[in-house]
Amino acid sequence: MKNIYKYGINNNTYELLFKNFENLTPEEGNSVENLIAFLTIDCFTRYDKVTLLVKIRNYLNKLKGLDVSKVHYDEETDRYKYIDGELVIPFNMITRLCKTDDKVIKELLSKDRAGYCHSSIMSIAHNVPNSRVVTGYAVYGNSKYLHTVLEYNVGEKEVILDWTRNIVMEKKDYCKLTKFQEVTRFDGELVTTDIDILKGL
Repeated sequence: MKNIYKYGINNNTYELLFKNFENLTPEEGNSVENLIAFLTIDCFTRYDKVTLLVKIRNYLNKLKGLDVSKVHYDEETDRYKYIDGELVIPFNMITRLCKTDDKVIKELLSKDRAGYCHSSIMSIAHNVPNSRVVTGYAVYGNSKYLHTVLEYNVGEKEVILDWTRNIVMEKKDYCKLTKFQEVTRFDGELVTTDIDILKGL
C-alpha cells in the first residue's frame, strides 16, 4: 500500500492529530445551554455582532437563545458575566487587558481572529510569565475541533486565554462550556527557543 503524506506527516497520523469530529453522540457532545452560552459570549466579544448573529442563526437553526443582553458588566470585579438562570460565567476580554497596537485590537474584535488559534497563541506565549500552551479538543454542540489556548495562573486560579474568542476565563468555566480535552502542553517560554530554531532552518 502506498504511503500518503500531508504536510510532511503520515496521513494516518495527520487524521489522528487534526481531524475534526462531527455528529457526536449525546454523551460525547455538549449541552445546548453551554453552546448557547459560549456562542453568546463569542458574539459579545466581537465587533461585528450583527453579522455573527445572522451566521449563527443560519448555521444553527434550532438555537434561538442567543441574547447578548445576558452579558452584564460587574463593576466590583471589573469583569463581565454571562447570566442565564443558574448558569453564571465570569469572563474578560483580551482587548481590555492587554496593551497592544490598533491592528491587533481590530483583529480581536472581528471575524479575522478565527482560524489562528495555534499561531496566535504561539506568538504571545513567551510574553505571559509561567504560561502553558495547551492544545486539545473543544466540543461545541455535537462537534469536536482541535484547538489551542494559553493557560496561566492568577493567584491560585487557573485561567484560559482564547485568542480566537477574545476571552480570558477561569479554566473551570472554560472547560464547562467547551468540554475541553487536553492532548498536549508545553511551557510558553519554550516558544522563543522553537522560533529561533525554525528561523535557522
